[in-house]
Amino acid sequence: MTGTRQVFAALARALMLDGDATAHLQTLARAETVPRRRPRPRVERVRPGLLRMMEALAAEVLTVNGVEGQQLVVYHTEPGSRSERALNLLAAMIAEEPAKARHPEHQH
Repeated sequence: MTGTRQVFAALARALMLDGDATAHLQTLARAETVPRRRPRPRVERVRPGLLRMMEALAAEVLTVNGVEGQQLVVYHTEPGSRSERALNLLAAMIAEEPAKARHPEHQH
Protein backbone atom coordinates (compact mmCIF):
# COMPACT_ATOMS: atom_id res chain seq x y z
CA MET A 1 0.00 0.00 0.00
CA THR A 2 1.67 3.25 -1.13
CA GLY A 3 0.44 6.82 -1.41
CA THR A 4 0.59 10.25 0.09
CA ARG A 5 -0.25 11.21 3.65
CA GLN A 6 -3.40 12.92 2.44
CA VAL A 7 -4.64 9.67 0.86
CA PHE A 8 -4.10 7.78 4.10
CA ALA A 9 -5.73 10.54 6.13
CA ALA A 10 -8.77 10.38 3.83
CA LEU A 11 -8.84 6.60 4.09
CA ALA A 12 -8.68 6.79 7.89
CA ARG A 13 -11.58 9.27 7.92
CA ALA A 14 -13.65 7.12 5.52
CA LEU A 15 -13.06 4.07 7.72
CA MET A 16 -13.73 6.16 10.86
CA LEU A 17 -10.45 5.01 12.42
CA ASP A 18 -9.43 6.38 15.80
CA GLY A 19 -6.01 7.93 16.40
CA ASP A 20 -4.28 4.64 17.24
CA ALA A 21 -5.71 2.86 14.20
CA THR A 22 -4.76 5.78 11.94
CA ALA A 23 -1.20 5.75 13.26
CA HIS A 24 -1.04 2.00 12.72
CA LEU A 25 -2.26 2.40 9.12
CA GLN A 26 0.43 5.01 8.47
CA THR A 27 3.09 2.75 10.01
CA LEU A 28 2.00 -0.11 7.75
CA ALA A 29 2.07 2.17 4.71
CA ARG A 30 5.61 3.34 5.50
CA ALA A 31 6.76 -0.25 5.99
CA GLU A 32 5.53 -1.16 2.49
CA THR A 33 7.48 1.67 0.86
CA VAL A 34 10.82 0.73 2.43
CA PRO A 35 12.71 -1.59 0.09
CA ARG A 36 13.49 -4.92 1.72
CA ARG A 37 16.95 -6.41 1.58
CA ARG A 38 17.13 -9.98 0.54
CA PRO A 39 19.48 -12.09 2.61
CA ARG A 40 22.54 -13.29 0.78
CA PRO A 41 22.48 -16.98 0.03
CA ARG A 42 24.69 -18.96 2.37
CA VAL A 43 27.74 -20.38 0.65
CA GLU A 44 28.49 -23.92 1.72
CA ARG A 45 32.01 -25.23 1.29
CA VAL A 46 33.23 -28.81 1.21
CA ARG A 47 36.77 -29.63 2.31
CA PRO A 48 38.94 -30.72 -0.65
CA GLY A 49 39.68 -34.16 0.85
CA LEU A 50 36.00 -34.90 1.36
CA LEU A 51 35.21 -33.66 -2.13
CA ARG A 52 37.83 -35.98 -3.64
CA MET A 53 36.40 -38.91 -1.70
CA MET A 54 32.85 -38.08 -2.80
CA GLU A 55 33.93 -37.77 -6.43
CA ALA A 56 35.49 -41.25 -6.24
CA LEU A 57 32.19 -42.75 -5.10
CA ALA A 58 29.26 -43.69 -7.28
CA ALA A 59 25.94 -42.29 -6.11
CA GLU A 60 22.27 -42.92 -6.50
CA VAL A 61 20.06 -39.86 -6.02
CA LEU A 62 16.45 -40.45 -4.98
CA THR A 63 13.83 -37.73 -4.78
CA VAL A 64 11.83 -37.60 -1.55
CA ASN A 65 8.18 -37.42 -2.58
CA GLY A 66 6.08 -34.79 -0.88
CA VAL A 67 9.05 -32.73 0.33
CA GLU A 68 10.14 -30.15 -2.21
CA GLY A 69 13.89 -29.87 -2.73
CA GLN A 70 14.79 -32.92 -0.63
CA GLN A 71 16.82 -35.80 -1.99
CA LEU A 72 18.35 -38.94 -0.54
CA VAL A 73 21.86 -39.60 -1.83
CA VAL A 74 23.22 -43.12 -1.44
CA TYR A 75 26.94 -43.60 -2.10
CA HIS A 76 28.47 -46.91 -3.06
CA THR A 77 31.88 -48.09 -4.22
CA GLU A 78 33.51 -50.78 -6.29
CA PRO A 79 34.24 -53.83 -4.11
CA GLY A 80 37.88 -53.97 -3.00
CA SER A 81 38.64 -50.40 -4.12
CA ARG A 82 40.43 -47.71 -2.16
CA SER A 83 37.11 -45.84 -2.04
CA GLU A 84 35.44 -48.84 -0.42
CA ARG A 85 38.09 -48.88 2.31
CA ALA A 86 37.65 -45.14 2.88
CA LEU A 87 33.88 -45.46 3.07
CA ASN A 88 34.19 -48.40 5.49
CA LEU A 89 36.55 -46.34 7.66
CA LEU A 90 34.10 -43.46 7.71
CA ALA A 91 31.25 -45.81 8.62
CA ALA A 92 33.33 -47.34 11.43
CA MET A 93 34.15 -43.89 12.83
CA ILE A 94 30.47 -42.99 12.93
CA ALA A 95 29.52 -46.36 14.44
CA GLU A 96 31.98 -45.86 17.29
CA GLU A 97 30.27 -42.70 18.55
CA PRO A 98 28.79 -43.27 21.99
CA ALA A 99 25.28 -44.64 21.58
CA LYS A 100 23.85 -42.13 24.03
CA ALA A 101 25.14 -39.24 21.92
CA ARG A 102 23.29 -40.60 18.88
CA HIS A 103 20.21 -41.84 20.71
CA PRO A 104 19.57 -39.75 23.85
CA GLU A 105 16.05 -41.18 24.12
CA HIS A 106 17.56 -44.56 25.13
CA GLN A 107 19.43 -43.19 28.14
CA HIS A 108 18.43 -44.66 31.50
